[in-house]
Amino acid sequence: MGQFKWVSIAIVMLLLAIVAPAWADESELDAAAHSQEMTERQDEYGVGYRVGSVLLTSANIPLRGLLCIGSTIVAGGLYIVTLGTSVNATVYMVQEACSGPWIITPEMMKGKPRRSD
Repeated sequence: MGQFKWVSIAIVMLLLAIVAPAWADESELDAAAHSQEMTERQDEYGVGYRVGSVLLTSANIPLRGLLCIGSTIVAGGLYIVTLGTSVNATVYMVQEACSGPWIITPEMMKGKPRRSD
């Protein structure tokens, strides 16, 4: 039962992550401009890129979560073993494992540079 709960939470978070940017754009663009932009994006990235990004993101989030948790545990152990003298190494270990894009977009799959928001 516990595993089903976590999978359900991950699916809901994934869907919210996909839909949330569309909600945010509504405040900046009028409905016609937004519709035109979404049509252009759908034409630019086929169904394969969109489905692929959802599938890869659904695998990426739990795997990166495990990597982040595991690295945090190892970094904590390193901090304890070195009696706090390796703070930079532990911080670097956690930052490398937990930072970066957790959501894979069609733009990333196509190799386009990320937008700077």
